Parts: sequence; C-alpha cells; structure tokens
Amino acid sequence: MKHRNVSVLSARGDRFSVRGHILRATCVLLLLLFGVIVTAGPAKAAVWDDSLKTQVQEALVKLGVDDVKVDFNIAIPMTKAENPVGYDCNIYASAFYHTSPYNGMSSSKRPTILLATGYHRDIIGLLFAVLSFVPKDYNVVLLDMRGTGSGEGIWSPLDPIEAYDVAYLIDKWIPAQPWSDGTVGMVGGSYMGIIQYLAAGLVEQVNGTPTHLKAIAPISSYNDVFKDIVMHGGNFDLEFMAIWIVLTDMISIFPPD
Repeated sequence: MKHRNVSVLSARGDRFSVRGHILRATCVLLLLLFGVIVTAGPAKAAVWDDSLKTQVQEALVKLGVDDVKVDFNIAIPMTKAENPVGYDCNIYASAFYHTSPYNGMSSSKRPTILLATGYHRDIIGLLFAVLSFVPKDYNVVLLDMRGTGSGEGIWSPLDPIEAYDVAYLIDKWIPAQPWSDGTVGMVGGSYMGIIQYLAAGLVEQVNGTPTHLKAIAPISSYNDVFKDIVMHGGNFDLEFMAIWIVLTDMISIFPPD
C-alpha cells in the first residue's frame, strides 16, 4: 500500500511538473506575443532631454573629471554607401569627450571607447562605459543598434547589418570627429561582446592590422550563438530566447522613446 501511495504521488508530481512546464511555456509565448504586438514595426527616433547633460557632467566632476562635453542624440545617417547590406535610416549615438590637452600634448584628441548595444545606450552605456572609461582619460561613444533604444529601423540582432553599422563608426565616423585621435577600442559583455567579434572582421586593415580598431574587450561572449544560445544542448531555448527578445524590445520603448 505504501508503494502504491508513493507511485501515485510520483505520478501526480510528474503531472504537476508537466503542467508547470506547459504553464510556463504558455506564459512565455503570451509575453512574446504581447511584446511583438507592442513593439512591431520600424522604430522611430526619440531623444534624451539635454538637461541630462548637466547631471552627467556633475557626476563626472565628482569623479574628478571637469573637462568633458556631452553630445546626446547624435543622428548618424546610414545609407547603402555606409552599409552595403542595410537600408536608409538614422542610427543614434551619444558622445562624451575631453577638451583639455591629452598626455602632455597641445591637442585634446584622444582614443575612443565604443559600446554598441541593443539595451538602450544611455542606460547600459552610462553604467558600464562612461563612468568607467571617461575618468581614465578616454572619450566614449555609445551606439543604439537599429530598432533599439532611439535607433530607427527594425532590430536584427547580430545580423550583418549591425556589424557593418559598427564597422562604419569605427573606420569612418569616429576618426572624423575633431576630438578623436583615430584609434578605437570596444567594450561590452554578452550581446555587446559578440558584436565586437563580428565588427572586427569587417573593419579596414592594412597587411592584416586594423587601421583604427586597436582593441576589443568582449566579456561572456560566445563563439557559436546558434549552439550556445539558441539551440543550447540541442533543444530550442524557448524560455531564454523569448524573454530576451521581449525584454530587449520593451527596453526600446522606455523613456525617452
């Protein structure tokens, strides 16, 4: 009788476990559907209030940095000329750059750290790039990928269109700025680390040495996105993929969007 009770309880537990998985998968699918409905279609650009410049500069002053200018809401036009696999739209960036002489020289031009993200540049970037690298005498550029944050267009995660956008900033846009010395490094983890590898394969090179990209620092990135993330262990990772896509899309509609 005891064995029968144990068997019955085990069967009930299995049923509850299956029901739990079904319920969880159903919730994930509903969340995904809601996210797609809310965020479907090309994104429209939105801007940060310029009053935030003062807050950022005050925070940097507390860290001992008082020579930094901030440019929010920089619209960078992208056409087929800049991105051969893309379409016409604006991508948006923020720049934080020093104005004082650099390294004992008369020029204020400095190396630039680029963080390209799908997680809203002025949220993730301020936390993980600006406050870390600006006090170390680097300039910092934060970029929203297409269809995320303030970026126009449709989000195509880790697609060649993103890699070409980032490569354009590295080789053309950043070196053309008056505060840049022409050298660029990249930082970021996970999605922001993978894009570093993809962009590094497209940048300008001379005899195998990148002209402008001097360093990358990918953290917790993967060498095979399909096997390591999408089909982890041979099974489609529904819970992670659905939640990641929805949360990334929903971050894009946070203020100021």
